[in-house]
Amino acid sequence: MLRRAKRAMTLAAVTCGIALTATSAMAAEIKMISAMALHAAWLELMPVYEKASGDKVTIVWSPGLEVAKHVEAGEKADIAVLAAAGVDDLIKKGFLAEGSRVPLVNSLIGIAIRPGAPRPDLSNAASFKRSLLDAKSIAMSAGTSSIYLRKLFQTMGIAKEMDGKLYQQANTRAENVANVLRRGGADLGFQQVSELIDEKGITLVGPIPAEVQEVTVWSAGLYRDAREAERARALIRFIKSPEAAAIIKKHGLDPS
Repeated sequence: MLRRAKRAMTLAAVTCGIALTATSAMAAEIKMISAMALHAAWLELMPVYEKASGDKVTIVWSPGLEVAKHVEAGEKADIAVLAAAGVDDLIKKGFLAEGSRVPLVNSLIGIAIRPGAPRPDLSNAASFKRSLLDAKSIAMSAGTSSIYLRKLFQTMGIAKEMDGKLYQQANTRAENVANVLRRGGADLGFQQVSELIDEKGITLVGPIPAEVQEVTVWSAGLYRDAREAERARALIRFIKSPEAAAIIKKHGLDPS
């Protein structure tokens, strides 16, 4: 209880700091295009920032692999949040500002099960492989984790066995891995831990074993022609602040 009270006081202090350092008395709209892996964390963090700064944060949600397509198609925003390599590529192509990449959070691939399904053994890579082979059906997102997992199945020598079990969907809020598991469409489901941890009616078993894990560093890049560049930088500083870390961790992410 005391720890929660201290955390609330610290968060209040940082939000007061944001309000005191606002660059203008007039509110601004900061537009962000963000990977959906950050959905729950941003939904809790952004109202805190908005209340403190007086600014409004508008978010365009996208599967992680699709964020760059939004940017390259000319969708206007101030910040793009996607995997670090994607930010670097957009900087190289001239869409995002040189030197603007800021790592925000680290994200792990997780595995969840439908109610009543056998729990996979995640103690090591060998037991994980056995659990994959034993599963009757597996759901995967259409995001960054699925690309890595298909390569991993190849490396493990089980790609052919997996092909007949995989269900891959469009990775929208209406049709995500958790929904597939809840309706009994698969025994196991893979997605970023942050996209599974807050879902009801499923069981998050944990991250896949460290030996076969891939860490995604979700990073922010500032648009080269951002209309609210200074306000956007202030928002990024808030996300990076120690005071925001507790909310980020709560939703299955690690601050970078």
